[in-house]
Amino acid sequence: MVLRSVRTVLMVALALVVACERSGSTPAGKEGSAPAHTPVAPPATVAGAPWPVTCDEAAARAIEKMGPAGEQRLRSLAKDELIVLNDSFGLNIRNGFGLWGGNDALLASCAAESAGATPDPDSVSMVIITRAWEILRGERKALHGGQ
Repeated sequence: MVLRSVRTVLMVALALVVACERSGSTPAGKEGSAPAHTPVAPPATVAGAPWPVTCDEAAARAIEKMGPAGEQRLRSLAKDELIVLNDSFGLNIRNGFGLWGGNDALLASCAAESAGATPDPDSVSMVIITRAWEILRGERKALHGGQ
């Protein structure tokens, strides 16, 4: 019974050491070490390319990633129906384009270009969705000669 308890304690300790090594943090209390919860800077790329920094660039890149079926789905919606995409397509935009992770340039660009938009990730992802919808419907010129 004692051997089983010692083995369990050792397994838990080993798991903690491995977890610390994988996260890049060091145990708290060691001299010269970083705190156990040192934040890690997010990557400023999506799929190896730099984050988009303008609203037009973000919309064009979102269109590139969605494929023909996604383009048709977006094109088929009325403008007041775009909100249904905020929990799916919008989430991908917020996560993939760094809206939660420090892409302040894109937040500012989209908020500045859309009346009433605030520079928060939810509002900006809807601005990008709307911009992509406008491009696909021919209501706005695509960036870089895209769609």
